[in-house]
Amino acid sequence: MHLEDLNLHNSILLNTKINKDYIIDNDASETKKGTYFVSSLAMTSSLTEYGISSIFTLFLIHVLHFSIPLSSSMYSQYYGFAYILPIFVGLISDRYMAKTRSLLIGFISMIISQLILFASASLYAPSSVEQTAITFNLQNILFIVGLAFLALGTSFANNTFSNIISLVSNNTQEAELDSYSIYYSLLNLGVIIGILIMTFVVGDTNYMLFKWSFLIFAIFLAIGMIVFLYARHVFLVNYQGELVEDKTDENNEGILRKIASGVKSILHGILHIKSVISNFISSLSQTDKDRLILFFLILIFIIIYRIGYNQSSASMIIFEESYVVRDYGFLVLPVQLFSIFNPLFIILLSPLYSKFNKKAAEKNWNLGLVTRVGIGLLLLSICFIVLADISYLIDVGVTNKISILWIIIYELILALSELFLSVTGYAMVAELAPANNFALFFGIFQSTHAIARYLTG
Repeated sequence: MHLEDLNLHNSILLNTKINKDYIIDNDASETKKGTYFVSSLAMTSSLTEYGISSIFTLFLIHVLHFSIPLSSSMYSQYYGFAYILPIFVGLISDRYMAKTRSLLIGFISMIISQLILFASASLYAPSSVEQTAITFNLQNILFIVGLAFLALGTSFANNTFSNIISLVSNNTQEAELDSYSIYYSLLNLGVIIGILIMTFVVGDTNYMLFKWSFLIFAIFLAIGMIVFLYARHVFLVNYQGELVEDKTDENNEGILRKIASGVKSILHGILHIKSVISNFISSLSQTDKDRLILFFLILIFIIIYRIGYNQSSASMIIFEESYVVRDYGFLVLPVQLFSIFNPLFIILLSPLYSKFNKKAAEKNWNLGLVTRVGIGLLLLSICFIVLADISYLIDVGVTNKISILWIIIYELILALSELFLSVTGYAMVAELAPANNFALFFGIFQSTHAIARYLTG
């Protein structure tokens, strides 16, 4: 009799373990299912954004015929606007818009931007006359309007993508870091695709071809939007296998009605911006306020990191052009291809970073958000040490040009620091931002780019 009871007890324990393992595996698979779906869609946004970024200055100088000082000014003003705008978009999106509607507006705005930029680039005519101030001819007006739609679209899309990633992840810091690591890796894959399109399909010297890049990006975005609309009910699931849906989207509104409703929400938020801000502040509990204090303290260190990151990145473009061996006889490496190292290493290091996070959780190392940001800053300081060693070799005349291996070492360490910093930043928003204000605080996190660019000079 006792033997039977013992066998029954062991059977129950075994079944419980099997069920528990199945639940864990199922949670992980469902989380990955939603994460990969959203990240793949976000890739269409990143390849557009960074593909355009890779030819931004060339377009200003050679297609619009802006002078170098005017081009530099336009570059800084656009990216300042593009990284500050997500704060206001997030404030409006959280209050008045469903996630599906917000993402749809993002896609539509980005597609419109590419078509307008295509029209502007189509008006290209060779000229030796430099513009030292903006003249509002048709080509320039189309370009400015196209950039405005691009900034608006990427703000809505990036805010919403990041929000959905937090919803499909399991509600633990380890799971959020893992999900955002996948997300950030696929974003960088989009960066690589965008750069390759600009380098090999369009090129950097035939300015008549620049217009086709915008048309290519519009096609990518249209495919991403269609996939989202018709496949979200299958793939957009959280770690419990439940569909991630907005309650406001249950009435099956038509696409045009959703867009019209979204535009109405934006206008309402802009017209009542003071009351929106006032309502937000009054809605915070004391716990939310304490968490936000930690949020903004970490944000200061992220800004410090981005200042150093931007300074080194800007210097490296000039350095690689003049002081790195690029001619190998059978191949001369274009300077713009050096920018692929960073996103490539992020993709390669992301799985190792995820394994590190799992090991840290198993060993109870308690690597909190502040510690991870500190590791990112430490790795960035090592990058500057590498740069100092490289510069020393040049200054003392040991060599006129250095091996590309030095750049690979530098970019590898830089990518690792960026993983700690950026992935932690995403997880910080998910963990510390009030649940109903994710888009707003992701916008504030994005604004660190603009602040750092301004302080970097």
